[in-house]
Amino acid sequence: MSPPDIARATGHGLAAVDNYLGTYDRIKVLLKKGFDTPTICQVTGKAARTVAQYLVIVERFHPELMNAEHRAWLAARRERNAHALPAETVAPIMNRLARRTTQDTNPRAIVDPGASGEADRTPQTSKAPRTARRRRRESGQESLTGQMP
Repeated sequence: MSPPDIARATGHGLAAVDNYLGTYDRIKVLLKKGFDTPTICQVTGKAARTVAQYLVIVERFHPELMNAEHRAWLAARRERNAHALPAETVAPIMNRLARRTTQDTNPRAIVDPGASGEADRTPQTSKAPRTARRRRRESGQESLTGQMP
């Protein structure tokens, strides 16, 4: 599947898809070179939560790239995060992971949604001031430069 096809299928922009694929390739190269997970986080500039999501994908599609240390790191995160999820959610996930059948496991169920290092990407500003400015501008009370006429 090509990046434009992925972008259309996921509703993400082409630049975002290129970024995701580039990061995935960088993480695979670092895994091949034997870097540990904290170093991968540092080198890629990605938070542990983000790297964990990529490692889940690598574990599914390229398990030969992961060594015992990477698997232990993921297992520790899964164990720590299992306490935050209800037991009825965790049990099937842990069973599938034990059987190495993670194709239907959502990576977000494995990583801690409140992990440190992840920026809150929700906009903090309200759109109300912009709407008010737009109304004033459209009514002729304010020019495009923000100065009164």
